[in-house]
Order: sequence, then structure tokens, then C-alpha cells
Amino acid sequence: WTSERASLRILNATQAVAITMSIQPPQRYFDAPVTVRLRAGDRVLDETTLAGELWRVVVPADALLASEGLVTVETNQTFVPADTSGVNDQRRLGLRVFGVNVSFEH
Repeated sequence: WTSERASLRILNATQAVAITMSIQPPQRYFDAPVTVRLRAGDRVLDETTLAGELWRVVVPADALLASEGLVTVETNQTFVPADTSGVNDQRRLGLRVFGVNVSFEH
């Protein structure tokens, strides 16, 4: 799970990379569309409402260099499980991520 933001540091990347994330569609947890954004530093690389479970974004080499390899996923909606399911879980949850793959983009 992420909160409203989660970061990934990509080390020693000298060329563009593709980040592919497997994410449970957030519509399961929210009534309104969920906006998800991927940034490298201050640069927004993609913004979507996630129509499916896979999200692939190419991160240009110059964006990786400028952000020192730091890439951030943001979501505009979160929830606290204790507020909705009666469990005593106070975490603020945003996106349920099943996997992340980073590969060089040719």
C-alpha cells in the first residue's frame, strides 16, 4: 500500500527507464475517480485515472538525472480502514500496489 505518496529511487540510470506498476483499481475503495500522478522531482511525467491494473510510464534520462533518481507516485484520495471497516487500522491508504518493474527503455 501507498499513502498519498510513495517514492522509488532508481540508481545509476544513464538512460530512460520504463516503470510498470501493477495496481488494484482504486475505484474499489472510492466513489469518485482517483487521479494518480508520477513525478520525477517537480516534473509530472504522467497523470491518469487508472483505467486498468497496469500502469506504464517512461521516465526520460534527463528527468532521472534532475531528480537524482527519485520518482514519486501520488494519489488524490486516501482512506483509513478503521473508518470504513470497523478494524483498528489507522493507516492512511491510497494505492494497493502488487508489483513494480523498472526496465531500460530502448
